Amino acid sequence: MSCNNCGHAGSFVLLVDLAALVTLDAPANSGESPDAKSDDRCRRREWSLTAQCPACDSSVVASTATSVLSRAAATRS
Repeated sequence: MSCNNCGHAGSFVLLVDLAALVTLDAPANSGESPDAKSDDRCRRREWSLTAQCPACDSSVVASTATSVLSRAAATRS
């Protein structure tokens, strides 16, 4: 595993990016449930994994983020 930008080899940073859409839509009456459209928007989430070089902050590395995660998991067991 090495950085395609600066040539660094060895340890890399695993970036986990999480995003969730949070709405403030609330039912007018406490006994009412929000409409389906509002309910769907409350559940929208996105995430991504990226491997990043700690030397130059580049994400152009000769490996995938999942292999970095696998290496991290293997060292913990």
